[in-house]
Amino acid sequence: MMSKEVCLKCDLQERLLSPSLLPGTADGSLRMDDPKGDFSTLYQMVSQSPASCYKLRVIKALKSSGVCESLTYGLPFILRPTSCWRLEWDELETNQQHFHALCHSLLKREWLLLAKGEPLNREHKLREPASTFYVILPSHSPTLLVKAVATRELMLPSPFPLLPEDMPADSLKTVESMLDDLELESTYNPLEVWSHLYSHLSSTFANPHGRFHPSSKSRAVRKAQPLQINRVRATVAPLPMTPAPGRGPKMPAASKASSEVFFQPPMEEKEEEEAEEEYPLGP
Repeated sequence: MMSKEVCLKCDLQERLLSPSLLPGTADGSLRMDDPKGDFSTLYQMVSQSPASCYKLRVIKALKSSGVCESLTYGLPFILRPTSCWRLEWDELETNQQHFHALCHSLLKREWLLLAKGEPLNREHKLREPASTFYVILPSHSPTLLVKAVATRELMLPSPFPLLPEDMPADSLKTVESMLDDLELESTYNPLEVWSHLYSHLSSTFANPHGRFHPSSKSRAVRKAQPLQINRVRATVAPLPMTPAPGRGPKMPAASKASSEVFFQPPMEEKEEEEAEEEYPLGP
């Protein structure tokens, strides 16, 4: 993460598991996001090799109340001061102190940071490469939260009129009474909320190879396919004909050889016929 004068070296950490990447959870009820659709999200940053780096250049500061949550997309990521062993101890300590000072100052000012993703080795091209922008949010822990934010090319027309100040008294009384009946907690604890995702995955992997049992219709179709193939082979393969002794014209050698090549059954059918002659099944 860079500005004009300070460069902070950070480690990127995933915060959540994406339900869309888990098997059997790609339906609309469990799919909370679609990170695979982003052209240059932080998923590409963590999917690179461990030695690769990514640059976030801070371009401006924003008020904490000035970013609408509907403009952020994708999964959040956490920034921590790096613990890379390649850096000297003094550099690691200075980098950590600057990082903690940034977290403290952002909380004090109630600011956010708007950053632009840039490649490390920028080639000289005529066209400007596509970039992704991020908002960096402080927290009361020594970490920063990073979320991708929409740009003008991604926006859809959606007018939002202001909420009217004067509300009907009956509606306001009904809603206030409903809200008073709800349990109020100061914080959200995800460890107390169960989505039954574990039981869903357990039932999915309980089947062989993690697949669902095929339906009776699909099994019937698969059973009918080899029968159709056997019937085709039976119609193509000629029936052995044994001419009566002393009857029938003799075939010329050339035509006889060519007919044997054309009607010669495969080796597997020959072995089956020999086995039937040696071990007759019927009287």
